[in-house]
Amino acid sequence: MLIIRKQQMDVFEQASLKAFEMEMVEHLFEFSPRHAQALGKERVLRLVRLGFDRAKRHGFTKRGPVRFFLEMIVMFGTDFDTDPQTQWAANILDDKALDQMARADRLHEQTMEYLDQVVGHDNEYYIAALQRMKALAGMDVKFGPDWFPKRLIRELKQVYSLKCNYLGESSLKILAEQGYDFARKNGIETARELAAAVFLMFWFGYGCWSDLQFPWIGKILTDPGPTDPNQKMHKIERKALIYLDKVLSRTRG
Repeated sequence: MLIIRKQQMDVFEQASLKAFEMEMVEHLFEFSPRHAQALGKERVLRLVRLGFDRAKRHGFTKRGPVRFFLEMIVMFGTDFDTDPQTQWAANILDDKALDQMARADRLHEQTMEYLDQVVGHDNEYYIAALQRMKALAGMDVKFGPDWFPKRLIRELKQVYSLKCNYLGESSLKILAEQGYDFARKNGIETARELAAAVFLMFWFGYGCWSDLQFPWIGKILTDPGPTDPNQKMHKIERKALIYLDKVLSRTRG
Protein backbone atom coordinates (compact mmCIF):
# COMPACT_ATOMS: atom_id res chain seq x y z
CA MET A 1 0.00 0.00 0.00
CA LEU A 2 1.85 3.10 1.21
CA ILE A 3 5.47 3.42 0.18
CA ILE A 4 7.26 6.17 2.09
CA ARG A 5 10.63 7.29 0.79
CA LYS A 6 12.97 9.82 2.37
CA GLN A 7 12.88 12.08 -0.66
CA GLN A 8 9.36 12.64 -1.92
CA MET A 9 8.60 15.32 -4.49
CA ASP A 10 5.70 17.69 -4.00
CA VAL A 11 3.31 16.50 -6.68
CA PHE A 12 1.49 19.83 -6.82
CA GLU A 13 4.68 21.67 -7.78
CA GLN A 14 5.53 19.36 -10.66
CA ALA A 15 4.96 20.36 -14.24
CA SER A 16 3.86 16.78 -14.83
CA LEU A 17 0.77 16.92 -12.57
CA LYS A 18 -1.43 15.51 -15.35
CA ALA A 19 0.99 12.61 -15.74
CA PHE A 20 0.72 11.95 -12.00
CA GLU A 21 -3.07 12.02 -12.30
CA MET A 22 -2.96 9.28 -14.91
CA GLU A 23 -0.43 7.37 -12.84
CA MET A 24 -2.85 7.42 -9.91
CA VAL A 25 -5.74 6.36 -12.15
CA GLU A 26 -3.68 3.34 -13.19
CA HIS A 27 -2.76 2.72 -9.56
CA LEU A 28 -6.41 2.61 -8.46
CA PHE A 29 -7.16 0.16 -11.27
CA GLU A 30 -4.42 -2.04 -9.77
CA PHE A 31 -5.39 -1.35 -6.15
CA SER A 32 -9.09 -2.19 -6.60
CA PRO A 33 -9.52 -3.51 -10.15
CA ARG A 34 -13.18 -4.61 -10.07
CA HIS A 35 -14.27 -1.43 -8.33
CA ALA A 36 -12.34 0.77 -10.77
CA GLN A 37 -13.62 -1.15 -13.79
CA ALA A 38 -17.19 -0.70 -12.58
CA LEU A 39 -16.64 3.06 -12.24
CA GLY A 40 -14.86 3.48 -15.56
CA LYS A 41 -11.74 5.48 -16.35
CA GLU A 42 -13.46 8.89 -16.55
CA ARG A 43 -15.09 8.56 -13.11
CA VAL A 44 -11.87 7.21 -11.57
CA LEU A 45 -10.06 10.28 -12.94
CA ARG A 46 -12.68 12.50 -11.31
CA LEU A 47 -12.16 10.57 -8.08
CA VAL A 48 -8.39 11.12 -8.31
CA ARG A 49 -8.84 14.86 -8.82
CA LEU A 50 -11.25 15.03 -5.90
CA GLY A 51 -8.75 13.08 -3.82
CA PHE A 52 -5.95 15.47 -4.75
CA ASP A 53 -8.05 18.40 -3.57
CA ARG A 54 -9.01 16.70 -0.29
CA ALA A 55 -5.44 15.56 0.37
CA LYS A 56 -4.07 19.05 -0.21
CA ARG A 57 -6.51 20.48 2.37
CA HIS A 58 -4.80 18.26 4.93
CA GLY A 59 -1.31 19.25 3.81
CA PHE A 60 -0.71 16.04 1.88
CA THR A 61 1.24 17.13 -1.18
CA LYS A 62 3.93 14.48 -1.60
CA ARG A 63 3.60 11.35 -3.72
CA GLY A 64 3.38 8.68 -1.00
CA PRO A 65 0.89 10.48 1.26
CA VAL A 66 -1.30 11.55 -1.68
CA ARG A 67 -1.38 8.04 -3.09
CA PHE A 68 -2.33 6.55 0.26
CA PHE A 69 -5.02 9.21 0.74
CA LEU A 70 -6.57 8.01 -2.54
CA GLU A 71 -6.46 4.43 -1.30
CA MET A 72 -8.25 5.52 1.87
CA ILE A 73 -10.99 7.08 -0.26
CA VAL A 74 -11.51 3.78 -2.05
CA MET A 75 -11.57 1.83 1.20
CA PHE A 76 -13.68 4.17 3.35
CA GLY A 77 -15.47 6.62 1.04
CA THR A 78 -14.73 10.07 -0.32
CA ASP A 79 -15.65 11.72 2.99
CA PHE A 80 -13.60 9.42 5.21
CA ASP A 81 -11.73 12.42 6.61
CA THR A 82 -14.95 13.71 8.24
CA ASP A 83 -16.85 10.45 8.74
CA PRO A 84 -17.57 9.58 12.42
CA GLN A 85 -16.79 5.97 11.50
CA THR A 86 -13.19 6.94 10.75
CA GLN A 87 -12.67 9.51 13.47
CA TRP A 88 -9.30 7.88 14.11
CA ALA A 89 -8.23 8.95 10.62
CA ALA A 90 -9.45 12.52 11.14
CA ASN A 91 -7.52 12.73 14.41
CA ILE A 92 -4.31 11.76 12.64
CA LEU A 93 -4.90 14.07 9.68
CA ASP A 94 -5.54 16.99 12.06
CA ASP A 95 -2.41 16.39 14.14
CA LYS A 96 -0.41 19.43 13.07
CA ALA A 97 2.41 18.50 15.43
CA LEU A 98 3.46 15.93 12.80
CA ASP A 99 4.60 16.61 9.26
CA GLN A 100 2.75 14.98 6.39
CA MET A 101 5.16 12.05 6.11
CA ALA A 102 4.77 11.18 9.79
CA ARG A 103 0.99 11.54 9.60
CA ALA A 104 0.85 9.34 6.50
CA ASP A 105 2.92 6.67 8.27
CA ARG A 106 0.67 6.81 11.33
CA LEU A 107 -2.45 6.73 9.17
CA HIS A 108 -1.11 3.65 7.42
CA GLU A 109 -0.38 1.90 10.73
CA GLN A 110 -3.86 2.67 12.08
CA THR A 111 -5.49 1.52 8.85
CA MET A 112 -3.63 -1.79 9.02
CA GLU A 113 -4.85 -2.23 12.60
CA TYR A 114 -8.43 -1.48 11.53
CA LEU A 115 -8.30 -3.93 8.63
CA ASP A 116 -6.81 -6.62 10.86
CA GLN A 117 -9.41 -6.22 13.61
CA VAL A 118 -12.51 -5.34 11.58
CA VAL A 119 -12.10 -6.72 8.05
CA GLY A 120 -9.90 -9.76 8.63
CA HIS A 121 -6.77 -11.05 6.94
CA ASP A 122 -8.76 -12.61 4.10
CA ASN A 123 -11.82 -10.36 4.47
CA GLU A 124 -13.45 -13.09 6.55
CA TYR A 125 -14.99 -10.71 9.12
CA TYR A 126 -16.33 -8.45 6.39
CA ILE A 127 -17.80 -11.36 4.43
CA ALA A 128 -19.53 -12.78 7.52
CA ALA A 129 -21.01 -9.34 8.28
CA LEU A 130 -22.19 -9.01 4.69
CA GLN A 131 -23.97 -12.35 4.95
CA ARG A 132 -25.69 -11.24 8.15
CA MET A 133 -26.67 -7.99 6.45
CA LYS A 134 -28.34 -9.89 3.63
CA ALA A 135 -30.17 -12.11 6.10
CA LEU A 136 -31.45 -9.11 8.06
CA ALA A 137 -32.63 -7.36 4.88
CA GLY A 138 -34.65 -10.44 3.97
CA MET A 139 -36.48 -10.44 7.30
CA ASP A 140 -39.68 -8.56 8.04
CA VAL A 141 -38.12 -6.45 10.80
CA LYS A 142 -40.58 -4.34 12.77
CA PHE A 143 -39.43 -1.10 14.38
CA GLY A 144 -41.61 0.07 17.24
CA PRO A 145 -42.04 3.69 18.43
CA ASP A 146 -38.92 3.47 20.64
CA TRP A 147 -36.64 2.06 17.98
CA PHE A 148 -34.27 5.04 17.68
CA PRO A 149 -31.44 5.03 18.44
CA LYS A 150 -31.00 2.05 20.82
CA ARG A 151 -32.81 -0.54 18.70
CA LEU A 152 -31.07 0.66 15.55
CA ILE A 153 -27.62 0.49 17.15
CA ARG A 154 -28.44 -2.97 18.46
CA GLU A 155 -29.24 -4.10 14.91
CA LEU A 156 -25.96 -2.62 13.65
CA LYS A 157 -24.12 -4.62 16.31
CA GLN A 158 -25.95 -7.79 15.33
CA VAL A 159 -24.77 -7.34 11.76
CA TYR A 160 -21.17 -6.22 12.36
CA SER A 161 -20.17 -6.36 16.01
CA LEU A 162 -16.43 -6.11 15.29
CA LYS A 163 -16.84 -2.82 13.45
CA CYS A 164 -19.25 -1.47 16.07
CA ASN A 165 -16.89 -2.38 18.90
CA TYR A 166 -14.01 -0.69 17.11
CA LEU A 167 -16.03 2.48 16.51
CA GLY A 168 -17.46 2.71 20.01
CA GLU A 169 -20.90 3.75 21.23
CA SER A 170 -20.33 7.48 20.76
CA SER A 171 -19.41 7.21 17.06
CA LEU A 172 -22.33 4.87 16.40
CA LYS A 173 -24.74 7.30 18.01
CA ILE A 174 -23.39 10.20 15.93
CA LEU A 175 -23.69 8.14 12.75
CA ALA A 176 -27.25 7.09 13.61
CA GLU A 177 -28.26 10.68 14.31
CA GLN A 178 -26.66 11.96 11.10
CA GLY A 179 -28.36 9.28 9.03
CA TYR A 180 -31.72 9.88 10.68
CA ASP A 181 -31.48 13.67 10.23
CA PHE A 182 -30.41 13.37 6.59
CA ALA A 183 -33.26 11.00 5.81
CA ARG A 184 -35.89 13.16 7.51
CA LYS A 185 -34.65 16.27 5.68
CA ASN A 186 -35.17 14.37 2.43
CA GLY A 187 -38.73 13.43 3.33
CA ILE A 188 -38.08 9.87 4.46
CA GLU A 189 -40.40 9.08 7.36
CA THR A 190 -41.11 5.35 7.72
CA ALA A 191 -39.05 3.59 10.38
CA ARG A 192 -37.71 0.88 8.06
CA GLU A 193 -36.54 3.37 5.43
CA LEU A 194 -35.00 5.62 8.10
CA ALA A 195 -33.12 2.63 9.46
CA ALA A 196 -32.07 1.66 5.92
CA ALA A 197 -30.58 5.13 5.43
CA VAL A 198 -28.38 4.66 8.50
CA PHE A 199 -27.36 1.16 7.39
CA LEU A 200 -26.44 2.58 3.99
CA MET A 201 -24.11 5.11 5.61
CA PHE A 202 -22.74 2.41 7.92
CA TRP A 203 -21.83 0.26 4.92
CA PHE A 204 -20.80 2.76 2.24
CA GLY A 205 -19.66 5.75 4.31
CA TYR A 206 -21.66 8.63 5.68
CA GLY A 207 -21.08 10.69 2.53
CA CYS A 208 -22.43 7.92 0.28
CA TRP A 209 -25.32 10.14 -0.91
CA SER A 210 -22.93 12.13 -3.10
CA ASP A 211 -19.96 9.77 -3.35
CA LEU A 212 -18.61 9.45 -6.90
CA GLN A 213 -18.02 5.77 -6.21
CA PHE A 214 -21.73 5.06 -5.74
CA PRO A 215 -23.45 7.34 -8.30
CA TRP A 216 -26.63 5.26 -8.28
CA ILE A 217 -27.41 6.33 -4.69
CA GLY A 218 -27.59 10.03 -5.43
CA LYS A 219 -29.24 9.42 -8.80
CA ILE A 220 -32.14 7.52 -7.25
CA LEU A 221 -32.48 9.99 -4.38
CA THR A 222 -32.77 12.98 -6.74
CA ASP A 223 -34.84 11.21 -9.38
CA PRO A 224 -38.10 13.18 -9.92
CA GLY A 225 -40.06 9.92 -10.09
CA PRO A 226 -41.20 8.22 -7.94
CA THR A 227 -42.02 11.28 -5.89
CA ASP A 228 -42.43 9.43 -2.58
CA PRO A 229 -39.05 9.67 -0.75
CA ASN A 230 -39.83 6.44 1.13
CA GLN A 231 -40.19 4.62 -2.20
CA LYS A 232 -36.90 6.10 -3.35
CA MET A 233 -35.17 4.87 -0.21
CA HIS A 234 -36.69 1.44 -0.70
CA LYS A 235 -35.34 1.44 -4.26
CA ILE A 236 -31.89 2.46 -3.03
CA GLU A 237 -32.00 -0.35 -0.46
CA ARG A 238 -32.80 -2.93 -3.16
CA LYS A 239 -30.03 -1.58 -5.39
CA ALA A 240 -27.56 -1.65 -2.49
CA LEU A 241 -28.40 -5.28 -1.77
CA ILE A 242 -27.79 -6.17 -5.43
CA TYR A 243 -24.46 -4.35 -5.26
CA LEU A 244 -23.44 -6.12 -2.05
CA ASP A 245 -24.59 -9.47 -3.43
CA LYS A 246 -22.20 -8.98 -6.35
CA VAL A 247 -19.42 -8.21 -3.87
CA LEU A 248 -20.26 -11.37 -1.94
CA SER A 249 -20.35 -13.50 -5.10
CA ARG A 250 -16.87 -12.29 -6.05
CA THR A 251 -15.51 -13.21 -2.62
CA ARG A 252 -16.87 -16.72 -3.06
CA GLY A 253 -15.11 -16.98 -6.39
